[in-house]
Amino acid sequence: MLEIIVNNQSIEVPDEAVKYTKQINDIAELSSRQSNFTDSFSIPKSENNVNIFRGLGTVGDTSQVPYEKIPVQLFDNGMQLIKNGWLDLKETSKEYKLNIRNGLIDLFKAIENKTFGDDVDLTEIDHKKTLTSVIDSFSNENYRYIINDFGGKTHLDNGTKINIDYLVPSIRLKYLWDKIFTTFGFNYIANFVNTSDFDGLWLTYPRGQLALNYTTELYADLKGGHPNTTDFLLGYSYYTSTNVFTNTTSLSPSLYNYNVLQNIINGSIIDNWKYVVPESAYYELVIQGRGFTEYIVYNGNDIDDTDHTYYDWQLHINGNNTGYRVTSQDSILTIPIYLNQGDIVQLSPAFANNGHTIDTNMNGLILAWHDYFTNERIDFKISKILYDISFTEELKQLSITDFLKEILWRFNLTIFQDADNNYIFKTFEERLQTGVIDWSEKFIERTSETYTPKSYAQRNYFKQNYNDKEDSYNDGYFDIENKNLASSKDIIKSKFYSHEKDLVSFYINQNTQNLLFPTLLWEKEINENIGTQEIKYKELSARFHLIRNDFVYNELPNSIILKSELFGIEQAVPNIPVARFYMTSFKDFVPKYYNQIDLLLNDFRMHKIKMAINSIDFINLDFDKIYYFEQKQNYYILNKKKKKKGKITSAEFYRIKYAENIVSEYNPIILFATNNCVTFELEAG
Repeated sequence: MLEIIVNNQSIEVPDEAVKYTKQINDIAELSSRQSNFTDSFSIPKSENNVNIFRGLGTVGDTSQVPYEKIPVQLFDNGMQLIKNGWLDLKETSKEYKLNIRNGLIDLFKAIENKTFGDDVDLTEIDHKKTLTSVIDSFSNENYRYIINDFGGKTHLDNGTKINIDYLVPSIRLKYLWDKIFTTFGFNYIANFVNTSDFDGLWLTYPRGQLALNYTTELYADLKGGHPNTTDFLLGYSYYTSTNVFTNTTSLSPSLYNYNVLQNIINGSIIDNWKYVVPESAYYELVIQGRGFTEYIVYNGNDIDDTDHTYYDWQLHINGNNTGYRVTSQDSILTIPIYLNQGDIVQLSPAFANNGHTIDTNMNGLILAWHDYFTNERIDFKISKILYDISFTEELKQLSITDFLKEILWRFNLTIFQDADNNYIFKTFEERLQTGVIDWSEKFIERTSETYTPKSYAQRNYFKQNYNDKEDSYNDGYFDIENKNLASSKDIIKSKFYSHEKDLVSFYINQNTQNLLFPTLLWEKEINENIGTQEIKYKELSARFHLIRNDFVYNELPNSIILKSELFGIEQAVPNIPVARFYMTSFKDFVPKYYNQIDLLLNDFRMHKIKMAINSIDFINLDFDKIYYFEQKQNYYILNKKKKKKGKITSAEFYRIKYAENIVSEYNPIILFATNNCVTFELEAG
């Protein structure tokens, strides 16, 4: 007797059979994953069933049942076949048409159309890229700035210092894997996650991102100038030691009398014009403006000289000239710079180069200057840099389903589900070491034998993604010796990019270099400008690469130096994580994790075997086992089985070849195993 329970209510079912298939992912369909299911069947639109489905199919119904996950249990003669099923209502006519799924359906439905960032929280690894955060990441187990050539400006100071501006972080695969299961509330059991093949894999940030692309938070907005008068004192200074006003003359006045419109959000102002930095951080200083002034040289109370000239604005920090200077009224000078808490930032005027000469004997004069035009002003904005590396944003383009498949393909994993709903991931090597079940007593006869595996060709490719779409140097493949198959087929197509084909020299310091494969996230563009070559670096996006790292240590103290050209700071470090590329491409994974597939698919035999089994046999099916029939002296993987009314069942088995001289009873050295699928026809009456 068949019984279906929905929300603790029993559905009325007709007196007919329901066919139920149990299966795991098929080695013959590597790019797909399967769940257990019943074939579609119909139930009456009785009053009881209409109530359970909330009036579905009646006049004016508003039932949402066809769009929801409806939990269901399935019993056969009192024995529970499905504990946590998913009822899928397909159609309503005079009857309800539906099917039931369970097993992998929960996992794959949970992650369907979900992405990292949107549906898996990665905010704990979002960060600001600074020299400190780059160095700190070297000991971080979740993300890390692995040193490699990403296609940008890799070095500074004649190749002696590594430029961090063109580094990107990578995220550990195991971190993402664990986040999937904790986010969606599933448990997993897997030995492969503890191997170096998996645990040592990192996924690069998918695009080149310079610190120039930072966002900012405004801390101060200072505007100088006298809109209501044409004559005001800008400042004064004691003039000594030079007789020509040149573009190197810096007078550094106090500007006590300069009119400043202040909008201070964070930090403070002293002496009307000097900005005091509130916290140590990276800042963006934006300066716009240039003055046109009358200058006056005093000798005691007498005016010795007077004229008009432009003056520039120079940036001073703690009284020291930084060399940054605005030299055009219309130009905007943007300065990213690291400032410490308490630093004093100010602008000071300096004369432009106009060649004015004064008496060299008049040392110790007081020089003053006045604004000459009311429209000559200065704007000075100080903002804190919020340079975010956002895994949250960038990984939204990576679906969780695609990520999971990339792992399953590389490690040739099969997914099982145990009685406690744990998801168990096993490599084929682990499956080959499983136990054997003797079904000899259930054997009736072998009814047919076929010789061609489906979904394969003579050469079967696992394709990487490449910057040059014609490349194939890191693809993997295996061959099947069957001339009746198509010559070749792409059975797997990865969304992850391969590293570049050719090694390049990468200097760790001025004396040591490593050979590395570039993983391009920038593209160099060379332009000719009046006989001079200008090099620009174009950012690339949507390029995930798998990468590994080994730590390289200093041969000499302080010989590895990291530097930011953008912020003008550097630091020596004792060691750095340098990119490595073993076991990152299909070219590496396929020979290792598919190395025995030819022992199944070459000389392929699929046997149809007629057996006698009952419901208890069906419930106790263990897909993680090898089946043995003494009558055929062969070991098999169960592929597909259909049970009709009564106890006679026709089943499909893949024959497993083994080393006969090594095999002991029910303990074969299995060379390969493949998909398992069994269909059981349940009687309703």
